[in-house]
Amino acid sequence: MTRRRQRQSEGLSAREQARVQAAVTTALAALDKPPRTHGTELVPAPNRQLEPATQSAETTAESPESHRDRHGRTRNPGWRSLAHRNRRQLLPWKATLAVALSGYLAALVGWVTGESVLVGQITTATCATAVMALLIGLRRKHTHPYWGGWLLACAINGGAWITTTAFCGTSYPLLVWLCASPCLLGLRWWRHVRHPSSATDTDNGTGHRGAQLLHDWATNAGCSGGPAPGTRLTNLTPYRYGYTGELRLVRGKQSLADVQAALPRLSTALDVAREHLVVEEHPDGPPSRLRIQIVTKSPVTTAAYFDQPVYRDGRILLGPYADGLGDASFVLHSDDSMESGYVLGSKGSGKSRVLETIALTAIATTPTVVFYLDGQNGASSPLLWEHALWHAGPDDAPAMLRSLLAIKDYRQLYNRKNRLTGFTPSAELPGILVIVDECHKIFTDQTAARWADVAREGRKLGIGILAASQVTTLDAFGGGQQADALRSSLVSSNGIALRTASKVQSTVFPGLSVDLMSLPKLPGYGYTVDDGDDQHRTAPFRARWLIDAKQAAGRDEPLPDGIHTAEDWFAAVAPNQQLDERSAHAAGAAFATRHEKAAREQAELDALFATASRASASRVETGRVDDFTEVVVPFPDLPNLPVFDPENPDGDREAEKPVNSPPADLSDAQYRVWDAIACGVVRSGDIADALGISGTRVRVLLGELVNAGHIEKVGHGRYAVTSTHRQSEGSRV
Repeated sequence: MTRRRQRQSEGLSAREQARVQAAVTTALAALDKPPRTHGTELVPAPNRQLEPATQSAETTAESPESHRDRHGRTRNPGWRSLAHRNRRQLLPWKATLAVALSGYLAALVGWVTGESVLVGQITTATCATAVMALLIGLRRKHTHPYWGGWLLACAINGGAWITTTAFCGTSYPLLVWLCASPCLLGLRWWRHVRHPSSATDTDNGTGHRGAQLLHDWATNAGCSGGPAPGTRLTNLTPYRYGYTGELRLVRGKQSLADVQAALPRLSTALDVAREHLVVEEHPDGPPSRLRIQIVTKSPVTTAAYFDQPVYRDGRILLGPYADGLGDASFVLHSDDSMESGYVLGSKGSGKSRVLETIALTAIATTPTVVFYLDGQNGASSPLLWEHALWHAGPDDAPAMLRSLLAIKDYRQLYNRKNRLTGFTPSAELPGILVIVDECHKIFTDQTAARWADVAREGRKLGIGILAASQVTTLDAFGGGQQADALRSSLVSSNGIALRTASKVQSTVFPGLSVDLMSLPKLPGYGYTVDDGDDQHRTAPFRARWLIDAKQAAGRDEPLPDGIHTAEDWFAAVAPNQQLDERSAHAAGAAFATRHEKAAREQAELDALFATASRASASRVETGRVDDFTEVVVPFPDLPNLPVFDPENPDGDREAEKPVNSPPADLSDAQYRVWDAIACGVVRSGDIADALGISGTRVRVLLGELVNAGHIEKVGHGRYAVTSTHRQSEGSRV
């Protein structure tokens, strides 16, 4: 016990000062709360700030010996006001008064009854019980040792004085002991309850908010059974958008991934929105120390307008991070290379707007041309379809792929002739950014290998692929043995993960261990994937809003000065795209005749709807239904549909191809093996070749999946997904 008291009496280190000050501030804040009357509703206090003239009049009317306190009540200055202002400083003396009354009462009872020994024994047992109850309470509440030891020392001292007084009665030595105790033990308390130097120290509320966060972390998050047990929040300091601090982990038991996975529960522990908590590696500390930002005034709650394209050091700036510290970026150019990327996002996540921002900035700030492939024939982004140098749908995707391969071969010869080892964008040799929207309709099993070649070899030749889809399974990249190679080539350079409808989708991104389903429903809100450089941050961001003309027209007020619509931006910069002559020649006839083909398709589309509009107007004027049947409206050929058999209405359903729904409890390695089997790679050797891992590792993962019931063995070395993870094609979301 003596050693414990010595350790507790020693001064605290610098890293403990913030927690101690926070606990004191929290206790002091509780004293400032206005009284709440039971059964009555709290009514906000009226505004007591008066105009200068009115205030002067009322001040004159009031008695010169009265004033109003901060609660609006009239008080007379004097000893009561002095006691109220020093109520915190008087707490040790009030506790001493209670101890004195208890001890003298016990001595009086012993003197009156003549049983001072018995009264002393009862008093000793009562004081010992009270000290034990205090010790148990301190342990349950996980009180900091700085204050827990102090409270325990005060309780033991008070109990010892009461017991001694009960046995011995009153004496001068006991009176000196009683008076000296608050003077010595109260020093620690008085050091933390000094009067503020100015009124602003207590009026701004900043200290109370930070103290509350420290208290909530200690009691709700870092406590035993909390979402991050054993962790400590230290060095919490305010900054422009909230608070920043350090998070100390339990070494060997916790990591950054564990804390990020616990963010939804940490959100409730601190009573802070999930998107306002940012946890990442500390820039100057060891792995056991993380940096945490608790945002109170987020810069991304409301969308920031796209005011100008920004390209800096090979990066396209997308938008601010949620904590306001910097901007997320897309790496367009690195050392002698042009990078690829992948954007994941479900409907309404802002995926198309992110693609448009990247394309617009690339065209406006660098010698880059944009090729656009859309699995929905231009419906995903009409702006990119109109302003890209070359656009194509699923039917024309093979022709564009052949042209890209021809350009790649030509530029390889160009580099060999000029003894170049990489790519630097220039007007003589511009970069080619191929945007593949809804890529699950563009990449096929037959073309996945060639697309992978373009992504791997094209980066040194100025060709980059930016794909986007709503899923990350292998079938979105063509399926088969080359799908994983294509996916890895795209995700490893630039990965942008927006809100999705499936938790499994985030496992494909390296270093990203967050639940994308829990992201707020804000367009353009998501994460960028670590690309291995020092500028990346594991923090959510929100892309700047590239507003279109329709959205601008729906606003009640005009756009701010300097903000232009997406149509205006593309109309200004898109005509500057110019592919070099040799690359255009290598692209062949498909590239040379792209304008004629686009004009022909647009004319057919205009004729289609013009004819339909005339037929509809004729039917309205004549009131005859059969007039409409005389008009022949051309329409694109539909795929061959199965013939409905009334005797076998369920026959078509039996022929439907099942769609596999991935399990939600798989590790990254298990998910890749399961996804390969779901895409038709069913033999263990083929899986090892497709994923680039050893056969032994594949067999171990297969055994784990079989034991979990996610796959089943259907033959020698052949596996299939179990029926519990299949659903019909019509139920796909």
